[in-house]
Amino acid sequence: MADEITKEQLEELAKAGPVSAPSFYASAFRIMGTGNDFVIIMDRAVPLQGQEATNYAMLQPVAIVSVSPGALKDLSIVLAEQVEKHEKEFGKIVTHFTKSRGL
Repeated sequence: MADEITKEQLEELAKAGPVSAPSFYASAFRIMGTGNDFVIIMDRAVPLQGQEATNYAMLQPVAIVSVSPGALKDLSIVLAEQVEKHEKEFGKIVTHFTKSRGL
């Protein structure tokens, strides 16, 4: 079978280190598009301080990713597949956004 990993390949994989790339956490996304590309702004909620700001938060960008329309389409398919697998194992994911869309 062509997909099987040989012992030598497994030994080489064991020598590999972690991917060296920044890691971000995002709880919200904004997407803007033109005819040529899309910009995904990944945000996280940051609590506000002060007497009048109790129980309020603002969105703070943590990363901006630019992708082509084709890459965004591929990403949407892969994400949908991953969500489907997750929900089969752990149950339906319900958010304010999905409720507002009737999903």
